Amino acid sequence: AYMLSRLAETVHAILIGTVFVAAVQGTLGGLMFWWLGLPTPVFWGLVMGLLAIVPVLGAFVIWVPAAIYLALEGSWASAAILTIWGGGVVAGIDNLLYPMLVGSRLRLHTVMAFIGAVGGILLFGASGLVLGPAVIAVTISLIDILKKRLNGQPGAELTPKQDTKPSRQSRAAPGRE
Repeated sequence: AYMLSRLAETVHAILIGTVFVAAVQGTLGGLMFWWLGLPTPVFWGLVMGLLAIVPVLGAFVIWVPAAIYLALEGSWASAAILTIWGGGVVAGIDNLLYPMLVGSRLRLHTVMAFIGAVGGILLFGASGLVLGPAVIAVTISLIDILKKRLNGQPGAELTPKQDTKPSRQSRAAPGRE
C-alpha cells in the first residue's frame, strides 16, 4: 500500500506540474504575441498552453512559425524578440518550474526531479515525463524502506513481520524460569 500511494502521489504531482507549467508557457507566449501586436494572442496563448502539455510538440510549434512570419514581413526586431522570448523564457520556464513543482510535491530535490523528467523522456519518449520521476520516487522510497529495515526501525507495512513463535523463556517448563 505504501508503494502504491507513493506512485499515486508521483503521478498526481506530475500531472499538476505539467498542467501548471503549460498554463504558464501559454500565458507567457500569449502575452508576447499581444505585446508584439500579433493577431488573436489569447487564442494562440491557449494553443501554446495545450501544446506545451505534449512533450514532443510544445509551445515552439506556434511561436517559431510566428517568428518566421515576422521576419518574412520585415519585422526583424520583433522576430528576434519573439525568438529570444520563446526560446529563452517560454521554453526555459519548463526546465525551471517543472522540476521545482514536481520535486517539492514529491519531496525530491529539484535536480533529481529534473534528471527524472529528462532521463525519462530520453529513455521512454513522451511517456517518460511520467515514468522518469515515478521511477526515481519509487527507487528513493525503496531505499528509505531498506534503510529502516537495516536500522531495525519499523518502515511502513513493509517491515518484517513479528516472530509469532514463542520465545525461549515462554517455552521453558513452568517453575524453571
